[in-house]
Parts: sequence; C-alpha cells; structure tokens
Amino acid sequence: MANRQLIREILAKYNVELHIKHDDTTLEDVSSKLGSVFKQTAIVAPFTGVIRDVYARLGVKSTAEKIEDIPAPYEKVVAATALSINRNSLDLQQMLDVKQGAYFEVALAASVLSAEGRLEINLEESEGKIHVVAKSITPGQMYSWGRVTTILDNLFSGITDYLKTLSD
Repeated sequence: MANRQLIREILAKYNVELHIKHDDTTLEDVSSKLGSVFKQTAIVAPFTGVIRDVYARLGVKSTAEKIEDIPAPYEKVVAATALSINRNSLDLQQMLDVKQGAYFEVALAASVLSAEGRLEINLEESEGKIHVVAKSITPGQMYSWGRVTTILDNLFSGITDYLKTLSD
C-alpha cells in the first residue's frame, strides 16, 4: 500500500465526488401511488419484518457475487468504481484503503420484492490487472428475485463505461 495512492487522492485527481442519495419519498406519496395495494401491504408489512428478522437470526440470507479481472491501472478502476456507484444511485456506507487495494460498502435499499442488504466491493491489484469482487448480502431473505444480479451487472457496466472516458 506504500506506493499506491489513497482512494481520496484518486477521487480528487479525477474530480469524483461520492455522495449519499437521500430519498425524500414520503409514506403519503407511496400510499397515493399504490392505493388499495398499499393498505393491504401496510397490514402485512409488520409480519414480514418479524419473519425476516427470525430468518436472519437463523442465518438465512441471499448472496450474489460477480468477479472480473480488469486490465486497467488501479487508480482508474477506483475512480470508475466510484463513478459507477454514483451513476447507479447506490448509498455509499464505507470506503477504505486496505492492504490489498480498496474496499467500498454500499447499502442496498429495500424494494417491493427484497429486503435491505449491502454490497461489498473489493478491488485488489493482481498480476497487472485489478481483481474486482462485488458481493451482495441480504439477511433474512432466501432469494433476490434477480434484483441483485441487475445491480451487479449495472455496477460492472458502469465501471467499463467510465474506464473508456477517464484520461490518465
């Protein structure tokens, strides 16, 4: 890590600002859009949360992982990853310089079909390439119903797109 730039220095070099997206949607907004469906969901939602908590305590979780080796400089892959996180409106929780490279942790908001979870993104220099591992963990849920696969595909697509546009 001694000769590697810190994440914050890399982001400053490429003028990348990481931000946390705040959702200003209110309960009334959701209620007006969903109408009677919302009223039925409001009755069932507390039970769903309790069941999910029990499942989480039992160790039930859904995970998905995507791995790619990217033949690009470490600094550009870090910047492209940060830009892709922004482009996909993911909520950054943590960003760390680790011995092997970089670590990003992103919150995955709950949706109609899935519980909230997290996405861990590790970047590691290896033999002239950057080994990128993105893994999602959603406690208390057995299946992600394809949602996480889409998030992972969009993340890696964004990294690839931004690598084409970043200059040295």
